[in-house]
Amino acid sequence: MAKRFQIFVIGAWIWLLPICAWALTQADVPVIYKNIEVIKGKPFVKNGDARLHLIVDEATPDYYVSQLRGRPEGTAHGFKFDFSDHRASRSPAGGKLFVSLINPKESRFPTPHYRFNADIDSSSRAQFNMDKLRGKYDLCGWETAGQGILYYRVQNKHGAILFESRFCFTTQPFRVAPSMVEGPFVCKVTPDSATIAFATNVPVAGKVAVDGKLFQSAAKGVSHEIRLTGLPPDETITYTAMAGSHHETFAFRTPPRPGARKPFVFAYSSDCRESIPSGERSMTGPNAYITRRIMALSAAKSARFVQFTGDTMSGYDANAPMQLVKYANFKQAILPYAARVPVYTGMGNHEMIDFAWDDGTQYGLQCDQFPFDSASSEAVFAKTFVNPENGPESEDGSIFDPQPHVPGTFPTYKENVYHYTWDNVAMVVLNSQYVYTPSLPAKPLVGGNIWGYMMDNQLNWLIETLDQFESDPAIDHVFVTQHTPVFPNGGHVAGFKSMWFNGENVKPEINGVDKEKVPGGIDRRDQFLTVLLNHAKVKAILVGDEHNYSRLLVKSGMPIYDPQKYVPAAPLNIFRPLWHICVGSAGAPYYYLEDALWNQGFPENTQYLKRFSAQHAVVFFHVHGNALKLEVVDPYTLDRIE
Repeated sequence: MAKRFQIFVIGAWIWLLPICAWALTQADVPVIYKNIEVIKGKPFVKNGDARLHLIVDEATPDYYVSQLRGRPEGTAHGFKFDFSDHRASRSPAGGKLFVSLINPKESRFPTPHYRFNADIDSSSRAQFNMDKLRGKYDLCGWETAGQGILYYRVQNKHGAILFESRFCFTTQPFRVAPSMVEGPFVCKVTPDSATIAFATNVPVAGKVAVDGKLFQSAAKGVSHEIRLTGLPPDETITYTAMAGSHHETFAFRTPPRPGARKPFVFAYSSDCRESIPSGERSMTGPNAYITRRIMALSAAKSARFVQFTGDTMSGYDANAPMQLVKYANFKQAILPYAARVPVYTGMGNHEMIDFAWDDGTQYGLQCDQFPFDSASSEAVFAKTFVNPENGPESEDGSIFDPQPHVPGTFPTYKENVYHYTWDNVAMVVLNSQYVYTPSLPAKPLVGGNIWGYMMDNQLNWLIETLDQFESDPAIDHVFVTQHTPVFPNGGHVAGFKSMWFNGENVKPEINGVDKEKVPGGIDRRDQFLTVLLNHAKVKAILVGDEHNYSRLLVKSGMPIYDPQKYVPAAPLNIFRPLWHICVGSAGAPYYYLEDALWNQGFPENTQYLKRFSAQHAVVFFHVHGNALKLEVVDPYTLDRIE
């Protein structure tokens, strides 16, 4: 059967995804999995004499990005929207459409101030009369200028926020003009370059103007990643992103030349997936309320960049379209701040896009979606975000590859494993959820990788990268960040949801690979820690996953093995101190302290665990030459945690 495809627009990309999993062939099944067979285009799992089928409700998208954008059109008096889509299982029928104008000249961070709304009828259609935004409510002067930007929020009949977007319009009569519907985002900033990314509603020649110089896309499209070159270091760069007559102006700061050692601040946090179903705390994917406060606080403290490592939204979708809706909402939540401050993202477990087969359990039997090159969690992440592309390619050719001479066995590491620098600081971003199978190790029927296990090619790349920074005289401080903690303190102490692996030396289940030749989880953790300890410039591991803030000092004498479960023949020698900092509290439901070997007796005993808090948190690192200062703030109360 020929594959059928549907076009999706997300971020600054337009790309093709299979409409569903109904057009697969047996050749699409990765060789690292087992017991999967394709029948009439559908993947089944063989379980003895039985076949497990996909959970249909999981495989069917609730919504599509194109649906929630509403396909706006001009009318004689305003605009009409159509939120219907026969492919989706839900609609915003009976909900509300909120609208707003903005005056971009009033603030560096223009945001909508919703006042008026229109009903979304039973057919999922709405109309808004622009007469409501005339006179004293005309914030941007559209009546005189003949154009403006309309922001809108889509809410369902239960009051849940589904989506936010905007478009540029012209008048006499009202028309939707070529518009930036997402972004702009400033990305991959270096002393002399940066990339501006945005998405448009129709194909246009995207352009960015900087100091009288024009940069533009190579061809018309809806996907725009425009690289700015020849920028001066350590200066504020004002730029104007343009899509037709839709122009928006922002500014960002370039870093100084490496080794300048000028004082600066950067921010770190993770885990902003939606919380309680109430307002912006649950904006169909992210907790937009806390995320926006983190971004606003980072901007107020002049953070030069924000590192956000995983769980950008609720995720775990068994279909890409719904995951794309959630990604779009996360990216909306970091705007307009991310038009001025680069946000670098890493993968967490909630970035997972899975196949889910019905095995009678709550979540089913799961694995990373395939084909890996287009539908895997890693491939969708790479197409959603703009991150550096200097990481390893994949695990092809490693000891985990059952067919080392055939390319494409594993998903990509593109834009989910990478590094970047800012003056004398280097950040190394890892993927602790690579080709992750949530069902492991309990259910090995299909196979895949376990939570937190780092495979060979990624580990070898890490060694090479840290060697490079260790010998670079311009770099003083190296941070390594991954989503899952090495030493969990709350929420992931029990079970197999961290590099602790419940204290057991469990292994991945890779079809065709001899497990006897593969290091166990605790052994691999120790190898990973040895790499970090052997590179003196590595100051801290920055993690998330647990929805709290903790600061742990990894040092000699710290217990790291459960003698009832597994102790290696040659235990790890922790010969220097290393900070393990967890900031998984950007809005996700909180986890509190649980007993672990390294936090016994806390808070009276602070030999290893120095601080723990279930408050929302963002960490600011104040860098001044060889000096580092840590500041931790609750973005909700602005109270200082430490």
